[in-house]
Amino acid sequence: MKDSFNQAAQVQDSSLEDVLLTEDIYASLTCDNAHGFKAVVDHEIVGGAIVQIDDQTHHNHLDFLYVDTAHQNKGIGYKIWTALEQKYPQTVLWETCTPYFDTPFGNQPFGHKAIA
Repeated sequence: MKDSFNQAAQVQDSSLEDVLLTEDIYASLTCDNAHGFKAVVDHEIVGGAIVQIDDQTHHNHLDFLYVDTAHQNKGIGYKIWTALEQKYPQTVLWETCTPYFDTPFGNQPFGHKAIA
């Protein structure tokens, strides 16, 4: 996951050498309503996702979705997203995060975007 985000960061700003998301990943995985998933192709982990599922409001949150750098541009990210939508069909709203390095706003830790 870290390699995927580091590559995206360097595309946006070549001076970014190492994006450390360890604390963010740990915080996502340790929430009571956290669900982590891995995408496997031919017995190899090629991506994954971390979501927060609210069984009361069905306003759910996609914390992380990543595809290993060696497997990008093959439709795997789309398949991960489609599988999440199928697993949680009761979702009324998905909220997603965009890392600060992948937005035009620069130094903000994360931006949020709702997808209805």
